[in-house]
Amino acid sequence: MDIVRPDLKRKKFRRNVITASVVAILVAVAVLFLLRLKPASPTG
Repeated sequence: MDIVRPDLKRKKFRRNVITASVVAILVAVAVLFLLRLKPASPTG
């Protein structure tokens, strides 16, 4: 039989929440950086 370990489930959930938060912050920073760029000058 499997051993029930609710502490591991809680730890895994917390790690997933932290990972998702970090990814969301990085995406927001990348979007803000890209929005601040000026359009490229026309070539040719």
